[in-house]
Amino acid sequence: MHPPADPFLTLEEQVASYKKQAEELYKAANPDANIDDPNEDDWEGRPTSESPFVPAPPPLTEPAEADLDPGPVLEGEEGDIERSRTSNERNTNIRTFLQQCSVQTLMFLCDKCRDPHTTVWLEDFGGHKNLLKYHGTSAMSVSWDGYFRQLLERGKEVVVVSVKKRGGGVGGWSKNNPFFEHEYADFDVEIDPVSLASRLLSIRDQLSAEWEHDLEIISTQKKEIFESYRENVRETGGERGQAGWLYKRTTSKLLENDDIYNQGQSSLRFGNFDLLVLLSTQEAIHRVLRVNMEGGEKARGGYEFLRQFYTDRLHYFDGDQPYQRADVFLEELLLTMPSVSKTSGGKVSMNDPMRIAEVIVEMRGEVCKEWAEIMGQISTVEHACIRGEILDKRFGTPDS
Repeated sequence: MHPPADPFLTLEEQVASYKKQAEELYKAANPDANIDDPNEDDWEGRPTSESPFVPAPPPLTEPAEADLDPGPVLEGEEGDIERSRTSNERNTNIRTFLQQCSVQTLMFLCDKCRDPHTTVWLEDFGGHKNLLKYHGTSAMSVSWDGYFRQLLERGKEVVVVSVKKRGGGVGGWSKNNPFFEHEYADFDVEIDPVSLASRLLSIRDQLSAEWEHDLEIISTQKKEIFESYRENVRETGGERGQAGWLYKRTTSKLLENDDIYNQGQSSLRFGNFDLLVLLSTQEAIHRVLRVNMEGGEKARGGYEFLRQFYTDRLHYFDGDQPYQRADVFLEELLLTMPSVSKTSGGKVSMNDPMRIAEVIVEMRGEVCKEWAEIMGQISTVEHACIRGEILDKRFGTPDS
């Protein structure tokens, strides 16, 4: 695997300056410390983050199933369907998800530049504990532009950081003296929300350009997925292959694409790609359910089968997740035996899981094409207003 390149050419000077400032502050307080030693990781209060390319740690949050409606419903009050649709659209909003990943990428860069203080401040600002290590969707409830405007309303803040002095003995005393009291040095770290907003906007520009490309990859996967699945069926009789897969996973398509290494890429690109597959799959399921619900008695059997199958696996889409969760969902659907069921209206229905999986993947392709068009408009159209507000805050009158 190629090492992650410096992803944001427009942010290169900002990152270098930020890292230099943090190191100078620490050197001034701890002249004897060796910050180049990889084992010296407690000067910043905690070790650096784990690689974003390994499976996520155990869940940090419980799945918020109350916030995720399992698709449109047939029974209940008249407003239930509309409330369900609104909830689904909120959970799979691509612009809000782009904002979540932008904040996570900024946190990752700050953490790697030995600035955990800004990371903690961003977590407190958004109310997202452990967001840096969260691998999942629907972490933000506020709209993307609302997040920026709340950030721009905040003034500069100073965080006081207390760091234990280090070195072999202080003032001539033995470093192993049990009666020696550790000394601490305090230094101030300034948090400038306007500067953070500018950096976030640059990251959103970068991610939107990447996602426009990545969504196109996902949208073309139907043929390859089912060709791979049928080949596996011929070779193994429908059992999982040597890698434990029924078909070639979608994420491997990006890993095989050497074109992405010829350009700067964001630090969390592969993790974001995995979550894009998950989010687009969930949105496709919602749309398939909606189409079948509105298809009358003829489509009711397929609707009820898929809704129950999806409801039983809501935890695959909500909360902190391992990698390739969308592929696990599709594989379990493909492994489900065809069945005959009676709908709530009394009609006998034949349920073909493989056909349903094909419809979901086909719908996912349409979703990704729509989202790719949105990503193409992010930098040139949707960010124009926020850029103006950032400039007003930076160069406007003192009262602005």
